[in-house]
Amino acid sequence: PANAGITGLESYFWLAGYDGKPIDKVTQTAGATIEIRATPTSYTWDFGDGTPAFTTTSIGQPYPQAASDIRHLYDVRSDWSPAAVNGFYQVKVTASLDVSFRVVAPGINLPAQGWTAFASLGYQPIRSTATANYKVDEVRSILKG
Repeated sequence: PANAGITGLESYFWLAGYDGKPIDKVTQTAGATIEIRATPTSYTWDFGDGTPAFTTTSIGQPYPQAASDIRHLYDVRSDWSPAAVNGFYQVKVTASLDVSFRVVAPGINLPAQGWTAFASLGYQPIRSTATANYKVDEVRSILKG
C-alpha cells in the first residue's frame, strides 16, 4: 500500500526488495572458503493496532499485481487509536532465519556432511524486524438534502 489504508477495507502487505530465498554469504580467508546461509523459516506480522500478531511463511505479494495473502482490516483510524504512535500504526514484520555454515579448505571440508546448522550448536534463529508507519483514515458518507 501507499502507506495509507481505510477503515473497513482490507489493507495488503508484503516485503519489498526481498524474494524470500535463502541468503548466502561467501568469504575467502587464508585459503579457506567460509559459506554462511540464512534460510527464512517464518515471518511474524504485527499491524500495530493491538490485534494479535500472526506468523506465516509468506512474504506476501505486491499489489496491484496480486492481492496479497498478508492482509489486515483496521477498525479505527490511526489518528484516533491509542495504539498508534503520532497518528500512525507501527506495522512490524519479524523474519526468523535459521543459519548454517560450512568451511572448505585445501584437504578439509568442515563439516564433512555438508552444512552445520547453528541450532545444532545451541544457537537460536536470527530474528530481524522491519517497521513502517501506516496511516489509516476513514471514509464517511454525508447525506445532504
